Order: sequence, then structure tokens, then C-alpha cells
Amino acid sequence: MNAPKPPALAYAEDVLGVHHVYEEAEGVRIDLDEALTALDKAQDERRNFDQQIEDREMELLIEERGKHPDHSEAAFSRHLKEVLFKNEQLKKLKLMRNAKSGECTGHDIDITYLKVRVTILSARMHELGGYFQYLAVTKQAQLLAEQTNQPT
Repeated sequence: MNAPKPPALAYAEDVLGVHHVYEEAEGVRIDLDEALTALDKAQDERRNFDQQIEDREMELLIEERGKHPDHSEAAFSRHLKEVLFKNEQLKKLKLMRNAKSGECTGHDIDITYLKVRVTILSARMHELGGYFQYLAVTKQAQLLAEQTNQPT
């Protein structure tokens, strides 16, 4: 059989929702950790696409330089721009990299939102802590007043 809660505990839990605020803050902290992990993974994948793009561009440069050794530097530069623009593999890599950048931006927005929620919930817990200190001092003052007013 469960003993009834002391009135102060019932007030703190049932009216002020102390445990609810803490549990919500803990849930947001877990969500924030997951969002940070997802962002890190997306950034790694984006860096991988960047490297693949650089590698493909270098492969095309080497290939085209071998095909057109007689071109001047200016003519080769114009030709290479066209080759890079028309290369389907390079286009796909750039599209995937841009999609990954969008994913990173989405994770950044989620992280900012979660950090704000953590700040708000932390402020609420701090506020509740101050309120509990106030209640404790008030109760001590009440007990002290009762003790001094009683005849010995």
C-alpha cells in the first residue's frame, strides 16, 4: 500500500510539475544529442562528396590535357569548363553534395531549436529551485515562530 505524499511533495510534483519539467529537459537533451550525431554524419558525407568532386575534376583535367596538348592555356581553360559542365557523373556528385548540404542546414536548424528548448527548460528548473528555496525559508520561519511562541 502506498503512503500518501507529504503535501509539499504533492504540490511540487502535481501542481508545479517538477518531474515533468526534468523529464522533458532530459528528452530534449537526448534529441539534441541525436541531432548533433546526425549533423556530424551528414557533414562527413558532404566532405566525402567534396573529395569525390575534386577527384573527378582532376581526372577530367588530366584526361582532357592528354587529348588536347596543343591548346593554349586560355583555350584549354574554356574547353575544360565545357567538359566539366557536360560530365554527368560530376553533375550527379554535385547534386548529391547539394542535397547533403541541405540536410546539414536542416540539422543545424533542429539543433538551434533544441538548444533554445534546453535553455527554456533549464530556466524553468532554476526558477523552480528558487521557489523551493523560498518555500523552505518560509517554512523554517514559520517553525521558528511557532517554537518561540510556545511556553517552555
